[in-house]
Amino acid sequence: MPKTITLSNLRPLYKDMKAKKTDRVRFPYTHGRVTFDVFFFIDENPFSLLFGAKQFNIAFELQVLPGFSVECFLPDETYKALCKALGLVYDASKEIGSDSNSFYG
Repeated sequence: MPKTITLSNLRPLYKDMKAKKTDRVRFPYTHGRVTFDVFFFIDENPFSLLFGAKQFNIAFELQVLPGFSVECFLPDETYKALCKALGLVYDASKEIGSDSNSFYG
């Protein structure tokens, strides 16, 4: 079973979205040299986070589980492309969550 981490900063965003009756929101997230367009969907069950980095042709989606946790798993090809874009060394023996601070920090 993949490792999960809690994205606690989604909680206030969720509350704000509910107060404004908004089901979907887009915001930027920058990690190192990569800027992602992130979409947070609360009209799906479970909730969803969609990450896209146009300059690197990378996109992936994470399900947001109760308590605002996500499973740290990506398909190998997506994980390899993400590592390359972020300047990280791909290690097939590690799951994406084994050093979650390298991306989710």
